[in-house]
Amino acid sequence: WPRPLRHTRNCGRCLLLCPSIHFKMILRRGSALSSWVITMCIVLMSGASVYMIYNRYNLLQRSKRMVQYRKDLLDLDEKLDVFGRGVDQFHNTVDRFSRILGALAVTTAIGDTKIRSSKQASSSRFINVNAPII
Repeated sequence: WPRPLRHTRNCGRCLLLCPSIHFKMILRRGSALSSWVITMCIVLMSGASVYMIYNRYNLLQRSKRMVQYRKDLLDLDEKLDVFGRGVDQFHNTVDRFSRILGALAVTTAIGDTKIRSSKQASSSRFINVNAPII
């Protein structure tokens, strides 16, 4: 086994080899590099925890928005369904109305034909004025 390095006040080489000894030494007598390393670790861990909290908050907000979007889509689907039923009713009404108009047109045409034929029949009596009377 290699002999442990002698710890000096500004020791930075042994940090990777023996971190536990190094941190014990930092607690006994602090060095600038060691305190900087500890500070950076604390800052990084704080940043990571803040990032995780922010990420969790964003996920929560996103899930709330997704729930709201789903509610909005269901509401829109219901409104479109009601609108579709209204359009179907409108088509049925137009269809009935066109049938009624068609029946009226046929009835009017038949009535008109009867009136014309009766007019022609009545006027045909008076057409031949000079015809010999029998």
